[in-house]
Amino acid sequence: MGQMLGGLQYFIGQHEGEWPRPVVEEVFLEDNGIFVTSSYITLHPENQLFAKLLAKPSLAGVPPSRFSRPIVTVFRSDDLITQKELNATLLMAGMEEPVNMDNHRAMGDWRQGLKNNSMEESWEGELDTIIVANTGPHWSPAHMWPAKDRVLLKGYQIMLDKVYNFFVNSPLPTLTFFRATSPAHQHCNNYSEPITLTSSAAINPTPEEHLYGWHLFPEYNRMARKLFGSSKHNNTRYFDIWPLSVTRPDAHAGWHNTDFDCLHVRLPTHPLVSNDCTANFRVLSGVNPLWRNGGSEIFGTQL
Repeated sequence: MGQMLGGLQYFIGQHEGEWPRPVVEEVFLEDNGIFVTSSYITLHPENQLFAKLLAKPSLAGVPPSRFSRPIVTVFRSDDLITQKELNATLLMAGMEEPVNMDNHRAMGDWRQGLKNNSMEESWEGELDTIIVANTGPHWSPAHMWPAKDRVLLKGYQIMLDKVYNFFVNSPLPTLTFFRATSPAHQHCNNYSEPITLTSSAAINPTPEEHLYGWHLFPEYNRMARKLFGSSKHNNTRYFDIWPLSVTRPDAHAGWHNTDFDCLHVRLPTHPLVSNDCTANFRVLSGVNPLWRNGGSEIFGTQL
């Protein structure tokens, strides 16, 4: 999701070069400086999108102050719940001891951020907040040791239920998309071009149990689809990027230290960037915050 954010930044005009850069970014780090927990991107007045928004007759009722606030708000939350909630969740799932905290987690307070936005000035005709949420890669045996697969799967469902209930009872009107976790491709270094959906690597990209939980991703996605893709509430959706991502084992990041990185993908060949940005800019014709809650991060594009 961080790479998708980079694609979105470029799409709206942030780039290297002489001033004026059309986007201003402010980043906040945790005390140890490891993880970005929140960042904000605001359109520069010289960005052509800024002028186009001000000129749109349909936005005439929007308070002028709205155009000076961030268009992108990012919160990183690896597990989507707090450490206290995580320990309670895993205990309910059958784990008999606290999770090992040697694996550091970013826990951006995305729920409070959404509540804070609900306090902002509103206007007649204001659109619902669009939320794209995801977690998954940090729900792994490595990150939550000594939790086993059985505990992780049960805990993931408990977490999904908690997050889902928050979204359907959001402090402001929302439309929430829970984004599928994109696949890792075991032994992706063997691929140099895209594959088909019917190939063995697409049907089962991680055939072996893996310390980083790659083999759990399909089941995590099944749970999310069942919950967020149901018709129980008309303000939730399931955003399935798996079929697009699973055909690109060649797009992974490459060597990391002595191992090949079979999970992360590299720009500009990320298979989701152009499609994701295009889809989201259809939403940007509106004026409400577009929040994006990522694989380990929460992103928000606000207009």
